[in-house]
Amino acid sequence: MRFEKMNELIETIVHFGPQKVIPLRLLWRGRPLRIRSVRGRWTTLEGRRKCYHWAVVVDGVGPCELSLDVERMAWEINSVAIEN
Repeated sequence: MRFEKMNELIETIVHFGPQKVIPLRLLWRGRPLRIRSVRGRWTTLEGRRKCYHWAVVVDGVGPCELSLDVERMAWEINSVAIEN
């Protein structure tokens, strides 16, 4: 399995809980999709911009990486797993 870079803007429905944000659904290329599970979370600094990342499994798509750029308040789908 390899990951294909996307870096496409998406709309996301999230749950804001105490101490964490959990993505639940997304709208990608006009398709509403449910996030089945969250496999990991991490934070990066891109210059002075803080970005939050999630490794998720999306129904009908598979493993993906999502990110939230806090400065722009923009969600992206960064990569999608592709079967070899």
